[in-house]
Amino acid sequence: MTLDLILSVLFLGALGWAVPRALMRALPDSLRGLAVALALSVPILALAGAGLVFAQYAWQTGPGVAASAPGAAAHFWHLGLRAALIWGPVLALTALALGTGIERRRGERMAARDPD
Repeated sequence: MTLDLILSVLFLGALGWAVPRALMRALPDSLRGLAVALALSVPILALAGAGLVFAQYAWQTGPGVAASAPGAAAHFWHLGLRAALIWGPVLALTALALGTGIERRRGERMAARDPD
């Protein structure tokens, strides 16, 4: 493995963790808010993967060559979706952790309202 591949994998994995967390800060602390955050995270992460692949290709061949091919945008978008092999499992584990936190806080709020 080359250094640029290792750094790309680490970058996409970190984004798979950071993007849904950042979106959850702006959304309601609920499972519905988590679903919206995940639905928004997927295209953002695919676009980030496409941009990363484009940047690597442009670095190796030159930016004019990378963008000049017919259907280049669709090709890089497809490659960005394939990068889900990297960020997808991280996103799934992050979703599980966020969902667990939402349910824990919900239980704590219910327990605080329950007069024993």
